[in-house]
Amino acid sequence: MGWVNGEWNCYRSIFFRQNIDGDDYLRLINEEVVPALQHFPRYRGRRNDRFQRLWWLQDGAPCHRRRAVTDRLTELFGNRVIALNRAVEWPPRSPDLTPLDFFLWGYLESKVFETPPGYLDELEQRIRHETNRLRHDRGMARRAVFDIVRGAGVCAQRDGGHVED
Repeated sequence: MGWVNGEWNCYRSIFFRQNIDGDDYLRLINEEVVPALQHFPRYRGRRNDRFQRLWWLQDGAPCHRRRAVTDRLTELFGNRVIALNRAVEWPPRSPDLTPLDFFLWGYLESKVFETPPGYLDELEQRIRHETNRLRHDRGMARRAVFDIVRGAGVCAQRDGGHVED
């Protein structure tokens, strides 16, 4: 994290070389995510220290469902948490609405594994390099966001039905 071209840059890859539990995930939220978001005036916590304009999205991994984690996310985002067993659940296996699962990971895999990395540090270095390249490709980011918005609109028109026939 730091200043880049006069803007606060909170994009930072975090790698875990072991499985994480609910305590690790909660620590990540409190020590990495919340401080990074506080640097953006439009996202800074307002009433009751909640992030009024943000939504939190996560899958159903066991560490995400820990009671302390769900309580903290409610405290930070109110009812704007999209997750398993929440008021708003993300549609399962929905390629039209999950660009991380169906775009980013596939894209990164194709770039990172053009040749097999020789060791774990090299794999991490390649991932960091490719995510930094993506961050500066505003055209690709715009296309990804446009695809999400378009897919959500079609999904809504079809009462939750498939976007692509």
